[in-house]
This record gives sequence, C-alpha cells and structure tokens, in this order.
Amino acid sequence: LRSELSPLVPHMNHSFERLVSWGEAVFGTGPPDAINLWMGPSSAVSSLHKDHYENLFYVASGEKVFHIYPPADAPFLPVRTFPTCRLQQQEKDDWIVVQEKENLPTPWIHHNINDDDDNLSPYRHRITVRVKEGNVLYLPSLWFHRVTQSCETVAINWWFDMQFDSP
Repeated sequence: LRSELSPLVPHMNHSFERLVSWGEAVFGTGPPDAINLWMGPSSAVSSLHKDHYENLFYVASGEKVFHIYPPADAPFLPVRTFPTCRLQQQEKDDWIVVQEKENLPTPWIHHNINDDDDNLSPYRHRITVRVKEGNVLYLPSLWFHRVTQSCETVAINWWFDMQFDSP
C-alpha cells in the first residue's frame, strides 16, 4: 500500500516512507501489519475501544479528536454486555441483524462515555487530543480511545505489532 498512497497524496510520499521506517525502527517488529484509510463526515464516531497494535495515525485533511484513556483505567470504564449478532443478507440490497444461536454476550463500552455522570468518573484519566491536518499521533497499544471528527476528514494509520515481551 505504500506505493498506492503516492497518487492520493503525492506531496507526502517521502514523509510516509520516513514515518513507516521510523515506526519499524522504534517498535522493532518489522513493517506494519496493516495500513488503513479512514474517510468520513463530521458525524462519524467510533465506540470506545482498544487496539492490540502500536498505532501511528496521520490526518491528511480535516481533524480527528481522540479521547484517550490509559490501560489502568479499564476497571473504571462502563462495560456492558450485548448479544452477539451478525448481518445476514436477505436479498441483494436487504440485510438484517441476526442474533447468534450460541447467545454469547459481547462486552462493549458505550460510545458516548461521559466523565461527569457516574461514580467511577473520578478514577478515569481522559486525555483529549486534536490531530489536525498534517499531524501524526502515536497511540500506544492497549490504550482505550474514542474517535470523533469536527469536519469531513481523511486519515491514514499504520498498525505495528505490539511487543508482548517488552519491559
């Protein structure tokens, strides 16, 4: 994908190569496991989640807002369980949500966490970071994050494998 990014943002190609090389050297895990392209309107939002990757996140245009919690905050995040479901195609353009037969619960953190409305909030340590066009955010593996954007935004991120045996 490195060469495929060149036509999208030709002025950044050299910077991408340097960023990926830097990530490979710093994380010591070789090339990225995945490279993702994110595009969306101002209404796009993710749920609060964590990734098992070291994440370098570049905003090509627009602005992303990361609400970040360290791994030590896990006991104080409002986890709920939901039924495990999947999408099932009915007809060409018709899909329905079907609950899995095993009925295994899926733990999930509500996307709209509010640090002012529950008795666990004093124990959480939210950091809010605005990543503007042309900036890169390093998001460590296993840190919880919810991502919003203030306008239509295009971003690219590189996931590097995490080191399970690091100090």
